[in-house]
Amino acid sequence: MQNTTHKTCHRVVDLLVSRGVTHAVVSPGSRNAPLLVALSREERIAKVVVVDERSAGFVALGISAATRRAVAVVCTSGTAVLNLAPAIAEAYYQQCPLLVITADRPQAWIDQNDSQTMRQNGVFANFVKKSYSLPSTIESDEQSWYVNRILNEAYFEATSGACRPVHINIHIGEPIYSLCEAADSGFRPIDRAESTETLAPAQAKTLAERVARSRRVMVVCGFMHPDERLEASLRALSQRDNVVVLAEHLAQIEGERIVNCIDTALSAMPLERNADFAPDLLIYVGGAPVSRLMKQFLRTYAAQAEQWRVGLDENIIDTMQGLTMQVHTDAACFFDALMAHDAAICQSDYSAIWQHLLRTGLQSSRDFASRQPWSDFKAMNMIMHSPLGDVMLHLSNGLTVRYAQLFERQPGVAYLCNRGVSGIDGCTSTALGASLVSEKPVLLITGDMSFAYDVNGLASQYNSSRLKIVVICNDGGGIFRFIKGPSELPELEQYFEVKRHIDVAKYAAAFGFDYFEAASEETLSQNLRRLLACDKAAILAVTTPDEINADVLRNFYNRTE
Repeated sequence: MQNTTHKTCHRVVDLLVSRGVTHAVVSPGSRNAPLLVALSREERIAKVVVVDERSAGFVALGISAATRRAVAVVCTSGTAVLNLAPAIAEAYYQQCPLLVITADRPQAWIDQNDSQTMRQNGVFANFVKKSYSLPSTIESDEQSWYVNRILNEAYFEATSGACRPVHINIHIGEPIYSLCEAADSGFRPIDRAESTETLAPAQAKTLAERVARSRRVMVVCGFMHPDERLEASLRALSQRDNVVVLAEHLAQIEGERIVNCIDTALSAMPLERNADFAPDLLIYVGGAPVSRLMKQFLRTYAAQAEQWRVGLDENIIDTMQGLTMQVHTDAACFFDALMAHDAAICQSDYSAIWQHLLRTGLQSSRDFASRQPWSDFKAMNMIMHSPLGDVMLHLSNGLTVRYAQLFERQPGVAYLCNRGVSGIDGCTSTALGASLVSEKPVLLITGDMSFAYDVNGLASQYNSSRLKIVVICNDGGGIFRFIKGPSELPELEQYFEVKRHIDVAKYAAAFGFDYFEAASEETLSQNLRRLLACDKAAILAVTTPDEINADVLRNFYNRTE
């Protein structure tokens, strides 16, 4: 069978096959033609073709996050490369292993005022574990050895330790479209025996005893990928009277004594008793927390506590500004090691007071919700308490993910959001990517501005029946009306909210989605059921009055005063 004459491009595809990479997201182009040819002639890799590179990057991220496997994303030269940057940055902080493969002009032509001869080498240096630059043709045994070594190294970099993107930039010269008989690219896979960083037994014993002796131990979990082993250890740890585990919905941790609705609990805390709920030992794992209220509480009241950060971080993470020890090991290994050592647990009511606080907060939240008019809060309360079924739930950034955190976690539902850098770009494309590989329906709840910002995520041939979207239509930018700074500025409506009616119905019609709408409790209840039962890709637009949304949410946080 014929293949491209650019042997490095052929070898890239053989690398993917040898490592079990099953998906590549590609964007059309000219300079990347040898890569497209090599991929198209490999049946063992599923190709997803997305024209817009910014959307393509997030589709790849969604596939990687859903499968927990490496995904290749391929684009042509020039500004197409720069359009991948938002997704690569998000993947870096989400710890998703993307293999970013970009076509480039020959090195000699860079900066020579010819088409697309911009500087691409190292362009993603701040958001990838490593960058590589390779020639597309192999002209000597030494060059063959070098290309082979670099391709193997790139894959191991992306998938070892804290998984993150790598960038492979390939300089491709003319002729671009030439073919030859090439049954064997000459790629030689190199195996690696992986080791897991674990605590030494003596160190594990010391830390386990410290946890057992502490009267008030708090474990805080930010966003993480599902990990049954870690979840089991944290459930067991949460049974101790001296321990409370606070896990945001995005942490994928649930259990009878796990505190998931953190803001709901904190907003019910009596101000005069704040210090009573503070830990003397704080352990935190996972990515950036959503809850600003929790961060403020811990930065104020846990400043004197012992603070441990657990994870395979490449740098020191001191989110709560009082770190005393970095535990450089896998979180599941760490908590397994803690639970493996028997130690006398000190007497404490720490878990009990937090469980009481959570119950109080949830009850006052239910009472509050029952009294509210139609609003963002009312709509999100209804959606998050509706039987969503066995879905993968994606949340856009802005107010949507914050609202979702206020209400009880639905058992068995995976909650996902692009919280690595928390941008609104790419939320729809990420959900689309997940829907391509998930066996479950994928439900995206997004705001109207996030929806419009990533509308190219709908402009593909991959809108399967598994993809359902709820758009909260509040004339955009509602988060700025809630935030104290911009909400008090005269520029609020013109420069922050930028009031703009998003005609979701026209978008749905343009891209072939079934369409539903709701503007009241009754219509939301009816049409949410219809959305979830629809046998096509579908969108539900939920319209709320922007004038009162911020007031209702602000009153929620002040409801116990």
